[in-house]
Parts: sequence; C-alpha cells; structure tokens
Amino acid sequence: MSYHYKSRTTIGRLPLVHIVIGPDESGEKVTPVAVLAVGEHAYGIVAVGAFANGLFTVAWMGVGLIGGIGQFIFGGAVLGQFCTGLVALGQFAVGPFAIGQWALGIWGFGEGGWVYREVNWLPRFIRAVDGKHVLIRFEHVAPWVMITITFSIVGLFMLALLWANLRESRNFLSEWRRKSSGPERKKPRRKRKSNQL
Repeated sequence: MSYHYKSRTTIGRLPLVHIVIGPDESGEKVTPVAVLAVGEHAYGIVAVGAFANGLFTVAWMGVGLIGGIGQFIFGGAVLGQFCTGLVALGQFAVGPFAIGQWALGIWGFGEGGWVYREVNWLPRFIRAVDGKHVLIRFEHVAPWVMITITFSIVGLFMLALLWANLRESRNFLSEWRRKSSGPERKKPRRKRKSNQL
C-alpha cells in the first residue's frame, strides 16, 4: 500500500503538507520535506515518522529542535523513553533539567540517577515514589559505578543513533537542496571535427 499527498500551497520552497506512505509508482523511496511532513523519514517544521527531524518532532527516533516526543528523542523540551534535551522527561532522561525513572542532570528528579539539585516543588505523591526515593547526590559515592555503567551504555547507544541520524540527514538535505535549486545547466557540447582524409 502506498499513499502520497503533497499540497500545492507552499511557504517558501516548502509545501505546506507532504504525506508519504510507501514507495511511489516507480518503486522509489520518497522522503517528505514540508512544513508538516509525515513519512518513514520526515523533515519539516513539524515532522512525524519513524525517523524524523524538525522543530517539533514525533518519531521513534528523531531530533526536535524545540520539542519532541519519541522513544529515542533529542532536542529542546523532549518526552520519551530515552531522551536527551534541555528539558527531558522520560524513563532515561538526560539534560540540564531532567525528570525520569533514571535522571541525569543539573536540576531534576528521579528514582535513580544523579542530579546536582533535586527539584522539590513537585507534588508529594511524585516525590514519594514507593517511599524509597533513591536519588543519588554528590555525597553518595558508592553507586557511581552503576550510574556510570548504565548511562555510558545508554549514552553511547543514543550517541550512535544521533550520529547516524544526523549523517543521513546531512546527506539527504544537501541532495534535496541541490535538486530544489533548479536544474543544472549543461554546457553545450562542441562538435568534434573528424579528420577525414
């Protein structure tokens, strides 16, 4: 099954909406780039897909510069299972302000993890998780080994995903920019004079 929709309305060079499900009629993979882009790999102001990058992103794995929701998500304010951002809320949350089951940050809250300053203005029922709040602060040194191992494995995995995503994005966007800037002008060929005797 395949479905393609691309709106005629554009903002600059970007169509307003571009939705791609499956390959086109010729079997080629189409990547949506639009203000609202929906597809397997999507790039846009609002991007939705398995792998998506945009200002606002909903994806299995992606980058949302301002905000994002996903399983593996990077960006500004992010919500996900494994998330890294300025404000991160997730199972494994990493960022200056991190709230999660495992939190790593400057300010934050977590059942486990490490934060410099614990957020104490959260509702009491959140702060009293099972009555065994085990947030690790500077004065606790023994659990550092577990924290280091956990966050190193998760961090390296997320870093590898981010690197692969950004690399593919760079290649795609440079190709897209080249295609959308217009057809290349070909120099006219000079006819060779044949040396006939």
